Amino acid sequence: MIKTPYLWFKATRRRNKAIVVVVFLVLFFVIRSRRQVSLESQYVTQKVSRESITALVSETGNVSVTGQVKVYSPTTGILEKLYVQNGDKVVAGQALMSVKSTASEQDRATAYATYQSANVALQVAQNNLRDKAAIAQRVLDDVRGHDSDETYLQKQTRTTAEVARDNAYDTVRSARAQLLSAQLTLATTQDVVIHAPVSGVVANLVASQGGNISYSTTVPALVVTNSSEYFVTLALNEVDIFKVKEGQKANISLDAFSGKKFNGVVTRLDSVGTITSGVVTYNVSVVISDPTSEIRSGMTANVDIEVDKISNTLTV
Repeated sequence: MIKTPYLWFKATRRRNKAIVVVVFLVLFFVIRSRRQVSLESQYVTQKVSRESITALVSETGNVSVTGQVKVYSPTTGILEKLYVQNGDKVVAGQALMSVKSTASEQDRATAYATYQSANVALQVAQNNLRDKAAIAQRVLDDVRGHDSDETYLQKQTRTTAEVARDNAYDTVRSARAQLLSAQLTLATTQDVVIHAPVSGVVANLVASQGGNISYSTTVPALVVTNSSEYFVTLALNEVDIFKVKEGQKANISLDAFSGKKFNGVVTRLDSVGTITSGVVTYNVSVVISDPTSEIRSGMTANVDIEVDKISNTLTV
């Protein structure tokens, strides 16, 4: 890249050489003058005034609503009857929908047999626990009052009895868990009518009458909500958390409501942090003081918490 221009410059006429030299000199002085201008200090002046200064801790979070209860389908099948729609008010115990299970007779029989077996296993475990507990109690009664002269054999007998009792108790706990699992599996093969667990308003209904509905522990069939309080959960770092106190005011803006501001109040702060990828954060709850019915759970909220304020001070 250097050799070719050099050979051209060496072989060209004197006039062309002079033109090149002039161009380089002009460029040199232009760049130099601009650099000198950029190095000169620039100042902006402003009159001193008296104003209020507010220190803010700003963070983004999501809106949550208290009083929300998720309702799941305990079985997989066809939604035969749907008694409510989104926005309907319901009372606790009211029928919401009926589901006809699509399980085969073999599935039903297998689930019922597993349930019966788990039930029997629990009864056996409970009987064994009563027996081991009675033996341990008799051994303890025999050695009571002999703490100072208890023989090695007596100590060994007492320890063996206590271990057997504790093991029997653990077996009962395991049997109860197996029975609960069997009950849930059996329920997925049965026809069912789902009722409202609490009073409120129906929301997020995902199924329609005649459609399919599946057993799930993660995706609810609907939500019954009593929107008594809207709040935003923030994750503050370990520097900002010490500036925030309960009762401090906050300004809240929601991405869904451009240009509109809501008032908030800090109501709760975590004292134990959560560490994620080596970074510790503390959850803070800010209640929206003036919510509207259009606010939805999960909306993105930008929160400015007023952590300090100075009035009528000189400012520039």
